[in-house]
Amino acid sequence: MRRALLSSVMGVAVLLAGCASTDLGQRSVDHKVTDKGSAEAGYEFQSEKFEEDIKNSGQLIRDPALTNYLVNLTDDLTGEYAGQLRVYPFEGPVFNAGILPNGAMIVYSGLMLRAENEAQLALVLGHEFGHYYERHALERRAAAENAVWGSILVGGLLATALYLDFSQDNELEADQIGLEILEERGYDAENAIMLWKNLADEMANSSNKKVRKRANKSAAIFATHPTTKERIAKLDAMVMTMTPGSKQEQERYRAIIRPHLQGWLEAELTRRDYGSLLHLIDRLSGLGSDKGVLEYMRGRTYATRNEEGDQALALEAYTAATEHFDAPPVVYKVMGDAYNDLGETAKAKTAFETYLAKNPSAEDRELILYMIKSLGN
Repeated sequence: MRRALLSSVMGVAVLLAGCASTDLGQRSVDHKVTDKGSAEAGYEFQSEKFEEDIKNSGQLIRDPALTNYLVNLTDDLTGEYAGQLRVYPFEGPVFNAGILPNGAMIVYSGLMLRAENEAQLALVLGHEFGHYYERHALERRAAAENAVWGSILVGGLLATALYLDFSQDNELEADQIGLEILEERGYDAENAIMLWKNLADEMANSSNKKVRKRANKSAAIFATHPTTKERIAKLDAMVMTMTPGSKQEQERYRAIIRPHLQGWLEAELTRRDYGSLLHLIDRLSGLGSDKGVLEYMRGRTYATRNEEGDQALALEAYTAATEHFDAPPVVYKVMGDAYNDLGETAKAKTAFETYLAKNPSAEDRELILYMIKSLGN
């Protein structure tokens, strides 16, 4: 049972220092906090308050199908602990997930976007369960007699640092648990750890010099965490000792996240890391599905970057998007704008008319009709 994820790649400032690991043993299935004055009871109380904030957050993705999928998958992975973890999908272009001591787990859209299949997501969920099972948050608090306490902002929510800061030993222990869970359930663990390798490649293609430098230097996000290359090497070594599995469940996973794909990519675009985003779109396109949405977002990325030659690349991507059944109607609108800017009025008019035909209840219908009229015959 152990994870292979990520305390954060986009950032979170942790104010907990001076901790050494203290092994308190694993959480039993029927574990109950009996001493109401204990540190663990305090953790449970804080966790419950934070979980209420999560439930009321505007970033919570209120999609029953997605939530049920995450909960059911987590229950399947955690076996006799099924029902103890509650999973909350959260909007945010960050490669991150986290679990509270009371079993409440957040999984960010930026992470779900980057997972190619269920096996890769299961690795993350298993890792987070590993922190819960090994009681890592309580271990860290028990070892932090001289800690500097502060707080951090996670997706607009305030949480105490103890919930996210784990040692290298904690992280690797959770990694091992996540991989053991995958092996027990017959998942392809070798494919699952591609989640980390893909992240390293994405960072290396970033438009942000600091991110590329961090990737090249194999730096970790936190001093307490293994570097990305160290982690990948350890995961590779763990997988070598495992019985190979074959389950990936790519189609089932992609069907679940498909309704959110365009919105999650739009959120990534707001980060303005065009190199990383184009690399991500290339990789997802290689999976063979969602080509209409992905090509549309490739065009949006070029158009927003707006370097020399980008507008032509954007129009090329928009055109490619229209060749696929899942092209969003808005692609015809942006094509109309692009052709209009180029003075190709006939093509602009056709694109605008197609947009309205595919989206007859468009909020901007009257504006588009006016533009069509202004373009003449």
